[in-house]
Amino acid sequence: MGYFISQRYLTKAMLTGFLLISCSGCSPKKYQNVSLQNEYKNVIGTQFALKTDLLAVGVTFDANYKKIIDYVFIMEEPGASGPQVVFSETLKKGNQFRVVGILEDEGILSDRIFYVLSFQTKLYSDEIVIVRVFDSINTPSKGLNSELFSRQ
Repeated sequence: MGYFISQRYLTKAMLTGFLLISCSGCSPKKYQNVSLQNEYKNVIGTQFALKTDLLAVGVTFDANYKKIIDYVFIMEEPGASGPQVVFSETLKKGNQFRVVGILEDEGILSDRIFYVLSFQTKLYSDEIVIVRVFDSINTPSKGLNSELFSRQ
């Protein structure tokens, strides 16, 4: 019986530890600027245009959801919702931007890369505008979805 209780305790402790480690990557945090790393030097300055309408979604990472925008994410419909969303606006097809920086979110299983963008047209917010990179930066599209973005 004592072994059974110890095994149960060990299982619960391992599950709790796993959940804590897993969720540590879920809590919002500021991203690290890695723009000066050599691997990204050929990405900075690259220009793109939107091939379709996309959303600019301003979010807060504040635990109390204060209306302070930390980042503006570029994403497809339906976008995002919830108390962390401060605003959402549509960016029209043809809108042009260039990559002006690189941010990294170091996760337990993998790192996520975001490009910092500068749009030619004024957005709702002057906050940092970013788009997630889902592919290798060494592709012709520099890692952006070629169905959504065209390189200029």
